[in-house]
Amino acid sequence: MCESYPLVSVIIRNYNGKEIIENCLESILNTNYPNYEIIIVDNGSTDNSLDLVIRRFCSSNRIRIVRNERNVGIAMANNIGAKVAKGDYLVFLDNDMEVDPEWLKEIVKVLKVDQTIGVAQSKLRSLRNRNIIDCVGVSIDSYGMPYIIGHDEEDKGQYDYIHEIFCAAGNAITIKKGVLAKVGFFDPDFFIHLEDDDLCWRAWLNGYRVVLVPKSIVFHLGSGTLSKQSQEMKTFQLWKNRILLLIKNYNTYNLLRYLSISLLLILIASVLNTLRGNFNGVRCYLNVIKWTISNFKRIWLKRVKVQSNRKVTDDNIKKLMLRKPVFVYTSQISKLKRSH
Repeated sequence: MCESYPLVSVIIRNYNGKEIIENCLESILNTNYPNYEIIIVDNGSTDNSLDLVIRRFCSSNRIRIVRNERNVGIAMANNIGAKVAKGDYLVFLDNDMEVDPEWLKEIVKVLKVDQTIGVAQSKLRSLRNRNIIDCVGVSIDSYGMPYIIGHDEEDKGQYDYIHEIFCAAGNAITIKKGVLAKVGFFDPDFFIHLEDDDLCWRAWLNGYRVVLVPKSIVFHLGSGTLSKQSQEMKTFQLWKNRILLLIKNYNTYNLLRYLSISLLLILIASVLNTLRGNFNGVRCYLNVIKWTISNFKRIWLKRVKVQSNRKVTDDNIKKLMLRKPVFVYTSQISKLKRSH
């Protein structure tokens, strides 16, 4: 059985998920795959959600719980789960998910037969409306701004073929354990936002492919932990992580080209927020610069390590990125929706 069905470790991050984690676990435990374990990494929840898990699922020998005293972020929680995982394949899952019974079987089938694939993305549909796509992969523009592929589209089978994507969304990402060991774990400096883009970019640089497996279907509720962040925190994390993403992964030419423009955009945003009297916004952008400068030595050492392991050129990877800035795509989609 082990040869036919390699062990899969399903790592679920939980932070105050009392209202959603029960349905998530019930769904996973109905998976039509015989060889998997579930690792719940709790980020210091205070809503008794772990008590619920213990009381409701105490009879299951598949579930293990790792408790963190505080919220260490998505990236660190993933790493903690990965280090105790026993599986050959690691699935990182949000706690607001429900899964199709065949989801694991389908994604393992693809990863097993192709050694060039290192990371895979399940097709995410909306849990509120199961005919609507939530995500079939993530791309970024040249400046590191993420774009969710397929979001809010009706699922008409338009993505139902295995194909390469820049990034597998971190709320349902599967990676071979050996690949994770080779390319490096999630970077804790990202804390939240773009940690999946960074991991997948490094996988591409190391010569591994990232693909969508559309027959592996997962349903996503959305608006969980991220909705509890303040707008200022979201803005800080997104801009800080975009700069971190560019510094680590671009070659020297592209780093100078796109980082300089990103820093200019931060300056412009700071000026505009000052003129509008939004001093919280100004402080947010200044904190991005402050954080980057104070941590620059550590960031640069990470860059050196990433670049030393590079096997693929930027030109090859940029084929998977958006050809235009994200705001062009989002504005086009808004116009399309209004026309209908």
